[in-house]
Amino acid sequence: MTRFAALALVAACAHFVAADVIVGAPNPVIGAPSSSDPTSPVVLPVKSMTGEGGLEDAFVKAKAFVAQLTLPELFNLTTGTGLLTNCSGTTGTVPRLGFAGICLNDGPIGARGADNTSAFPSGISTASTFDRDLMRARGEAMGAEFRGKGIHVQLGPGMNMMRSPNAARNFEMAGGDPFLAGVTAEETILGIQSQGVAACAKHFIDNDQDTFRGAARQRVYSANVDDRTQHEIYAWPFAQSVKAGVASVMCSYNMINNTYGCENSKLLNGLLKEELNFQGFVVSDWLADNNYAEAPLAGLDLDMPGAVAYDTAVGVPDTHYLSTPLGVAYSTGVVPIARIEDMVTRLLPPWMGLAELPDVAELASMATPQAFVPVQGDHAIIIREIGAASAVLLKNTAKELPYTGLAASYGLFGSDAAVNPAGINSCPLQECDTGHLAQGGGSGSTNYPYLIDPISAITDYVKVSNPDAIVKASLLDYDLEAAASLAATMEKCLVFVTAFSQEGTDRTNISLYHNGDALIHAVASNCAHTSVIMNIVGPVIVTSFIDHPNVTAVLNAQLPGQESGNSLVDIIFGAVNPSGRLPYTMGKLITDYAAQVDFDGIPDALVSADMAPGPTVQINYTEALLIDHRWFDVHEIEPSFPFGFGLSYTTFDYGNLTIESVIPARHRARNLIARGASPAPGGLASLYDDVYTVTFDVKNVGDVDGNEVSQLYLGFPPAAGEPPKILRGFERTMIQKGETASVSISLNRKAISIWDVISQAWVVPSGTFTVLVGRSSRDLPITGTFTE
Repeated sequence: MTRFAALALVAACAHFVAADVIVGAPNPVIGAPSSSDPTSPVVLPVKSMTGEGGLEDAFVKAKAFVAQLTLPELFNLTTGTGLLTNCSGTTGTVPRLGFAGICLNDGPIGARGADNTSAFPSGISTASTFDRDLMRARGEAMGAEFRGKGIHVQLGPGMNMMRSPNAARNFEMAGGDPFLAGVTAEETILGIQSQGVAACAKHFIDNDQDTFRGAARQRVYSANVDDRTQHEIYAWPFAQSVKAGVASVMCSYNMINNTYGCENSKLLNGLLKEELNFQGFVVSDWLADNNYAEAPLAGLDLDMPGAVAYDTAVGVPDTHYLSTPLGVAYSTGVVPIARIEDMVTRLLPPWMGLAELPDVAELASMATPQAFVPVQGDHAIIIREIGAASAVLLKNTAKELPYTGLAASYGLFGSDAAVNPAGINSCPLQECDTGHLAQGGGSGSTNYPYLIDPISAITDYVKVSNPDAIVKASLLDYDLEAAASLAATMEKCLVFVTAFSQEGTDRTNISLYHNGDALIHAVASNCAHTSVIMNIVGPVIVTSFIDHPNVTAVLNAQLPGQESGNSLVDIIFGAVNPSGRLPYTMGKLITDYAAQVDFDGIPDALVSADMAPGPTVQINYTEALLIDHRWFDVHEIEPSFPFGFGLSYTTFDYGNLTIESVIPARHRARNLIARGASPAPGGLASLYDDVYTVTFDVKNVGDVDGNEVSQLYLGFPPAAGEPPKILRGFERTMIQKGETASVSISLNRKAISIWDVISQAWVVPSGTFTVLVGRSSRDLPITGTFTE
C-alpha cells in the first residue's frame, strides 16, 4: 500500500471534516538545485460537496438520486465509456432510473465534430478585446450552440498562463496576465452557463507547455511552483472561475511539484475544493489519470475517456479506467463509500441548477446529439464584432489606415490571404498551417461552417466601393520575385503572414512562418504603402521589418474565426476604429522572456509532446511572480510592443484621477484568514468586497469616434515584494470625438492583497500603494496613491 493510500485510510473516517495539510509547511520556494526537487504535500480527506453557491436545491435532488444507486451503478458514473460516441466523452448510464449519461465535448471555440455550428474567435483574440461584454456575449452564443446540439459540458474555457511565448496552446488561453485571464474566464463561464450548459475550466494547473506534458503515460515534466506564485499567478483565473460558479474543472497531464495533476491532493483537495470551495466536479484530461486509487482520494471525480490507452478506448467495461478498479479499491478499504458517493453527487447538480431541470432523469432530454440541426442563429454578428475588436494596430505611419480614399489598386501577398485550396476543413483538427489562419490546431479547434478569407472580403468590398479599382494577388510565399514584381505596380500592398501552433507541438521559435520576413521585405522594397497583416498564435519577432520606411502599417489580426475577412475589412476600411490591445508582451528576442519551452536539449526535429517514457523533466518556475510584462519591467527590457499596447485612429487624453475609499482601512481586517469559516465558492466572500473606486476622465481629442481601453495598474508598498506594477482593472469605453467620458474602476480586497505563505491567507500589506492609469503597461500618464 502506498503512503498516500495509508494516509487515506486514516482520513476515511473523517471524510466530511475540512481538509488539513498533512505536511504542514508551505510549499518550498522554488530555485533549489535540481537534486532537491520539490514535492507536493498530501492533503486529506476530500471535502464533500455541500451545495453552496446557489446549488442547494439541486444538491438535495442529487443526493436523493445517488441514494438509489447500487455500487456498480456508482462505479459506472465515475468514468467515461470510451471514444466511440458522438461526444468527446460520455459518462456511464443508469437505464433503470432513466439516466442516459452526460455528454462532454470540445471545445473552447465551438462544438468540435458537430455540423451547422460556428467557429468563434480564439481565446487569445477574445482577451485582446479587453471588453467584458464581448467576452460574455461570446460565451452566451457558444453555450446556446452546445445546448442546441445536446451537449451537457463544453470543455472550455482554457486559462493557463502564457509563461513561455512559444507554448503550443497559448492561442486557446488569454495571454500573459492573471488578472486579464481571470476576467476572460469568468465572463466566458457566465455566458456559457447562462444557456444551461456546464463550462469546464482547464487545465488545472501549470499546464504551460506541451512538450513532455505526460499525456497517456508518456514522458512528463514537473512544474515546480512555490505557494505564493501558485496563488497570485496560476490559480488566479481558476479562483475567478470558481467564483463564477463553474460546474467542472479539468485536471492536467503534467506533474506539479512532482505529483501528477489529477493525483495532486494539495491542489485538488487543499486549494480547489477546500480553500476555493469548488462545488462542481473534477474531470481528468483525456488519459491523464495514472492511478485509480490515488486520483479519487486526491480529488478526481470523473475519469475520461474511460480507457487505459487510446488503442483500447472502446466501450468495453474492462477497459474503463476507474469503474472496475475503483470497485477493487472500495472492496479493499482504500477508497471509502462516502468519497465514491461524493464523486457522483458532484456530477449532477450543475445541470439541474443551470438548466432548471426538475430531476436528474430529465438530463436525458439533452443527451441526444442533434445532428444536422442548425444552431448558429445570428452568431456571425458577434463573431465579426469580436474579430474587429480584437485586432491590435501596432504601427500606422502617417495614418496609412484606414483606407479612406479611392486607391487605384490593391495587391495582396502571401498564402494567408486565401483559404486552404484543399478545403477549409481538409486538415483533421485544423492541424496544418495552409492557407488563411483563423484558428489554431488540436482539440481546441472546430470545423468551419464557412471561412471568409481576406482576398474574398477585400475584393467584394472594393467592387462595391470603387468598381474601377484593381485587386490582384501573389499567394506563393517563397516566390519573392513574383511578389516584388506585382508590388511595384500596386498603390496599396497588404502582406499576410502567420505563426502557427497546435496542441502537442510547441513552437521552437517565435519567428514568422512561411518565409514571412523575406516576403515582407520583397514587397515593401517595391511598394511605398505596405501594410502587414499578421494572423498569429502568440508573440512574434517583428524587428526585421517594423522600422522599414515602406511598412506603413502593422495589424495583429490574431485568430478571429469564421468571419475573419469581414472583421479585417471593417478595420482597414474604417467602419470600425481599432481598439484591441496586446494580451502579452511582444519582445525583440525569445530570450527576452522569463521562460521558454523546455525541450530538455532535444533537437528541434525530434521534439514531440509525447516522448517515450523517461526521466521527469524538472521545470522550476524561478521567475516566480515575474511573468510577461512584470519580467520586462523588473529587468528594464525594452520590448517591441508592451503588454496592453494598441493604437487607434483617434487620440485620447487622460486626467482628473480620484481615489475613493469604499471601506476605510481601519474597518478592514488586514489578515483575511477566517479560521473555521467556510469560504464561498472562489474563496472568502470578503475577498471580493470593493474597497476603492478609482475614477478618471478620458477625452477623445481626435477626429473620429472610438473605443479606448483604459488600464489600471497597482504598485504595492516595497516591502510587499511585488513587481513594480500589476494589472488590476480595465474598461473599454466608446467616446465620441471631442467628448469626455468619466471612467470608474473598482478595486476589491483581493486586488490589494498578497498571498502570505505563513498564515496561508490573503493579506493587505501596510504602506503606500500607487495607482497608475493609462493606455498600456508602459504608457500610464495619470497616477495617485492611497495608504493602508
